[in-house]
Amino acid sequence: MSELTEEQKAILKTMTAANIGESFIAFIVQEIKALPDVWQKLNEVKQDDVIERARRATKEMVGRAVHLLSSENKPVIDGVIKQATVKGGIELKVDVTKCSSDDKLELIEHSGGGNCLIILADAAENMGNLHAVKPDKDQPDLPITDEEKLLPETVIDQADIYSNATYQEIVNALTLPDAYSTTSILTLIDVFELTQDEARRVILRLLDDKIIELQLEDDNPDNNVYNIIKK
Repeated sequence: MSELTEEQKAILKTMTAANIGESFIAFIVQEIKALPDVWQKLNEVKQDDVIERARRATKEMVGRAVHLLSSENKPVIDGVIKQATVKGGIELKVDVTKCSSDDKLELIEHSGGGNCLIILADAAENMGNLHAVKPDKDQPDLPITDEEKLLPETVIDQADIYSNATYQEIVNALTLPDAYSTTSILTLIDVFELTQDEARRVILRLLDDKIIELQLEDDNPDNNVYNIIKK
């Protein structure tokens, strides 16, 4: 998958809460310029590559917009809450290893008693189903036979669909013979790009369906580790 262009990186860097709409349009124009040909002349594979580029661009833009709107133009540093410990107050362990060098300097300057404002904003909650857009098929679907018309229609429960994966896709990936032996809420968030709330719901459903079982219990349930039951 292609990296962002220099023009797109510049758009992200200069985007503010006041010019989000303008920035979105500029970002889309850059994607259009990158098209190798008109859409109708692209085969299914090339169309899928274009959609993947658009999906990545959308995630970058929406993530930036959510941070700008929630922080009211204050400096924002992306992080993942790894642990919350209650000791009189609450001590947080936050992973910010992906932040820039400038952001790291800001953190160092604020260490030792500097004040900060924690805003719990997860851009993934605003992404919807990014995988709903599909390329045009190179080959048309085969005609439905009279026998197939008699089969009951498969209905996908909306509860099965999460930000970037369906429940069945998650189950299939976890239960591959040579795949994972354990999982956790943090694993689901990292691997399947789920929100924390979605990951919690998936864990509960996996337990109900006897796909996993508790291996290691932590004071914070989000840190529990589960065995994956291989059948």
